[in-house]
Amino acid sequence: MRNRFKFQPVANEQNGIQSEHPSWEQQSQWRTEQLCAIQARQSTTKQTIENRESSEAQTKDQLDKVRQLGWVDNKITIFIEGDGKRGVSGRLRIDERPGLSTLLEGVYNGTFKTIFTWSESRLFRDEFMIGPDTFIKACYDHDVQVVTWTYRYDFRRNPYDMDQFRMQCQIAARFIKDHVGMMMHMRDRVARRGQFYAGSVAIGYILDKRKHLDNGLPNPNYNRFIPYEPYAQVVRFIFKRYRELCGNVGQLGRELQEMFYLFPPYEAGIKGPSTKLKIKNGGYSIGGRAALIYMLTNVTYVGYWRYKNQVLRDEEGKPVINHPPIVEESDFWYAFNRLSPLTVEGEINEQRVSVIRYDQLEKVPSVALLKMDGIITGVNAPVYCVKMLNDGKYKEDYVIAIPHALSQFDKRYSTRVDAAMLDTAFVEKMREHIKAWKMQEEIGNVGSMIYEHLQEEEVKERQDTRVIDKQIEQIQPKIAHFDRLVKGGFGLDDATLTNYGKELAGLRKLQRELEARRQAIEKGEAEKAESQQLLEDVLEKWNQFSLNQKRRVIRLVVDRVIISRVSSMWVKVEIIWKGVELPTADIGYLFLLSAANTYWQPEEDRILREMYPYSNADEILEKLPNRAWYAIVGYASRHKIKRCVRSEKKSVSNSKTLTLSVNDLDFMERHDLKIDNVERGKVYWTDSETLLPVSEDDYYHADEWEVNENINDMYVDTLQGTDEVHIYKLNTSDKNDGQSGSSYHQEYV
Repeated sequence: MRNRFKFQPVANEQNGIQSEHPSWEQQSQWRTEQLCAIQARQSTTKQTIENRESSEAQTKDQLDKVRQLGWVDNKITIFIEGDGKRGVSGRLRIDERPGLSTLLEGVYNGTFKTIFTWSESRLFRDEFMIGPDTFIKACYDHDVQVVTWTYRYDFRRNPYDMDQFRMQCQIAARFIKDHVGMMMHMRDRVARRGQFYAGSVAIGYILDKRKHLDNGLPNPNYNRFIPYEPYAQVVRFIFKRYRELCGNVGQLGRELQEMFYLFPPYEAGIKGPSTKLKIKNGGYSIGGRAALIYMLTNVTYVGYWRYKNQVLRDEEGKPVINHPPIVEESDFWYAFNRLSPLTVEGEINEQRVSVIRYDQLEKVPSVALLKMDGIITGVNAPVYCVKMLNDGKYKEDYVIAIPHALSQFDKRYSTRVDAAMLDTAFVEKMREHIKAWKMQEEIGNVGSMIYEHLQEEEVKERQDTRVIDKQIEQIQPKIAHFDRLVKGGFGLDDATLTNYGKELAGLRKLQRELEARRQAIEKGEAEKAESQQLLEDVLEKWNQFSLNQKRRVIRLVVDRVIISRVSSMWVKVEIIWKGVELPTADIGYLFLLSAANTYWQPEEDRILREMYPYSNADEILEKLPNRAWYAIVGYASRHKIKRCVRSEKKSVSNSKTLTLSVNDLDFMERHDLKIDNVERGKVYWTDSETLLPVSEDDYYHADEWEVNENINDMYVDTLQGTDEVHIYKLNTSDKNDGQSGSSYHQEYV
């Protein structure tokens, strides 16, 4: 038998529980003077959008009910798991559900004495009953009532309520298991017949939806694949072209992406099936490299039918030709054998062509300081850290990816910045910033002060291990129970012992996951505690810190570093600090070592081919403001574009434009940066810090910024979804003792 805590009338003055069983009148009274919680959950993200009735019933209707029972709004807390924007499965552990974890912490802390939920299934669908038992124990210990739409549970005063709640949670868990199992069985029957069951249809086919033939007899090909010739001929072309290119997937992908569209719109009267194609210029195109490889290795194109990664076979073990093939076998098997990791029998494909890019045993770990999730980013573009082998040594660069690049088969970057160079400039600025904090008289202990401030900021994100510990407490007796049954046998039949063995394996796996989760939380908390001392020692012992310690210090004091290219040779660097009072930002400009990785756009190529042969050099520069003259000449030479003008038109009038573009010179003039006084690879910081909005609602994340720069040296950041606009103006007229630099101030509109 499972260990269950038994009903015992208790006398507990601390919790205000009477020793005698309370009367019905006492039980019927609602605890309106204490805080209550309303819990709501949708299982899938799709349900949060489409199943509005369930969402409103769990929130609005319950809120109305709670108000009618006598609670006022400041005594009501609503927990909507997934924030109402994404689904959360009831089969997850409590610690995997942040909303439920926070609710249970409120129970442990004595915050809530009544919990409202639409039904038991909204709380749990746990087949091992660890979550329900943990929840019952918490509510019992802390005298919390649980109210569904039809019943009120009082675990401490009514022992039947424990069994009732468990039974309802078991029914909820079994419903999912039985319902999904039944639907999967039905889908298996359809799939084994070679009929379409779910997912997407292979490109080049449509479904035969005729249930009966013209003679009235049942259609044997109902819901099977039939070729759609306008798309089938494109698929055949792709396979043949892949073979012509000697198996070069990248080149094939680039050629396909350059087409106006690859697949035309479906003909009138044809209902297009669900596919993995992307809409492009009124037609369709392949999504990317992975989608192209999937097409080139899809055995559907030679008539095979695959279900659960196995090819449908006849009694002799030969693959069944389930539908008409649309690709010649020689073309298909050429692609399949080169690209598929497995054969159709499920074995390792020895013919596959693999490219070994480097020896994993000799892989050099990254040492870039800002290579952390969410620290370094761009404006509306991600920033990656890439490693290059240069003269036998690895070199790391921060690269700004080109968003919505023309070709999804190329890794293209708009900017490449030497990681070591930027890290050095960043560390110097960070040390300067921390030193300024320490010099403030009101902040005696900067590490302690910042650490306490960050603790306040992260209090909502901190995970309490009590929720995990309580779940482990419920698992341990169940493991002992099933272990005793399996080892002892007790005359049970083999089928029963096998089921008990599966239960035992599942519980032990759950226990390992919970213990690993607890260790990860404890390690994270220990690192946070250590970080306080690291902040105190950062100025004196920075070079003695390990890479992980350095990164932890950076994460403690920096919200993010944003880099963006403002001209061909200059990159804007913004460091947004986690301030003790107001978050601030230091802004500087990095003079790049070179203008590499600025890809020529088709419009630039057209202008150059049109003007380069006969136009004046200065006129060409004006039309190509992001290109220096040496870059233009080099591009023309590589693409064999000849220049046919006299000497007076060949050269530029300003020698600075040989290595700097028009936009570079304009940027340097506006910021009072003299070419003779600047050094490549150095960051030039502005004179003052910019105060940033303090509230999270007003604080911009890089992927939410829309930046517009105009001739009046002003840019406007508009927070999407609001009417509030923050305007930042650049004051190039403000100089300090004649030194170069710029200061900023912020206006709120």
